[in-house]
Amino acid sequence: MKLQTKILLTIVVISVLVNSLFIYYFISNESKNAHLRLKKKTENISELLDKVNSGPLYDADIQKLETNLKSFLKDPEIYSLSIKEINGDIDIFFDKPELKKTELIYKNSGIFYNGKKIGIASTAYSKAIINKKLSESKKHLILEFIFITLIILISISLLLRKIIKPISKLTELSSEIANGNLDKEIKFSRKDEIGILSQSFFKMQTSIKQKIQSLKTEIEVRKETETELKESKELYQSYLNNAPYGIFVADKNGKYISVNKSACLITGYPEEELLNMSVPDLLGKDGIEAGIKHFERVIKTGKSSGELPLVKKDGSKNYWFIDAIKLSDNRFLGFCSDITEKKKLEEQLNHSQRMDAIGQLAGGVAHDFNNMLGGIMGAAELLKSQNKNLDKKGLKLV
Repeated sequence: MKLQTKILLTIVVISVLVNSLFIYYFISNESKNAHLRLKKKTENISELLDKVNSGPLYDADIQKLETNLKSFLKDPEIYSLSIKEINGDIDIFFDKPELKKTELIYKNSGIFYNGKKIGIASTAYSKAIINKKLSESKKHLILEFIFITLIILISISLLLRKIIKPISKLTELSSEIANGNLDKEIKFSRKDEIGILSQSFFKMQTSIKQKIQSLKTEIEVRKETETELKESKELYQSYLNNAPYGIFVADKNGKYISVNKSACLITGYPEEELLNMSVPDLLGKDGIEAGIKHFERVIKTGKSSGELPLVKKDGSKNYWFIDAIKLSDNRFLGFCSDITEKKKLEEQLNHSQRMDAIGQLAGGVAHDFNNMLGGIMGAAELLKSQNKNLDKKGLKLV
């Protein structure tokens, strides 16, 4: 139900109640006034009868008495009149035969002449005539109140329409705004509350437009930022996955929270299993102590480098070179490379170098021994050539 209809219905109800009270009040007063008027009229007629008829009644002028009584019957409320002499034969009665004899109201009054009561005048009033007049008064009163009420309602309706119409338009505008339509504008060039409300709506509409535009711009910027972040993340993830080094991210407890493909390749574990493991799980018995010290050094100093043994999923032992840094209090990043082949080559090189050193040492010793033996042999040859007189035993000894 519209506001205008509600207000009109409320006014109608109030008007009916108020008019009913007024009608009841005026009808009650009209009834009282009718009785008071009848009483007053009776008193006036009694005085007139006393004055007008006292002389003719005293003189027994019947014709004049009848003329007087007929003149009083012109009053529509009087049904009948009669005059009766107290000590005589005069008894005159007139009525209105055209009227139905219904409930009557009788009023008696004395007729005096020179202070002496000489007769009685009786007047009968038709209650139906009185009630008819009263009823007509009620009808007129009711019609007047209905007419006044209609005028009031029409005036209020026109006034309400003038007031409610802009409010209705503002209501429609608010509904349009609620539905997302901000292009519809309503302005009232008024200086009253409606005009102020209209200006407030216009300001609110303008503010909402600006905020929506600002939000659209912000959303576009956010979408662009999210796209860039997504591309950057994908590119970063691509770098990580295609990096030749194993990359591990662990928390402060050493549990892995992120690994790349290379980390899976050098450990032999799939990503799902690695993310359920921690640093000590990949270290052999020989490397747990060194690995824990390495991790503690990263926590304290923020970085650490070194070689650590690794036990792969198949149980084989490899060697890593690890560069680890501290990202935050609960994030640590490690770059790992497999140096197993390098370690083997180093061992082979070391073995070759050892064998070469041994060969060089043996050659030096043999050379020195040959030099010493050559000297001895030369000395023996010289002795043999110079001592020809030696016997066979001596020569054999040389």
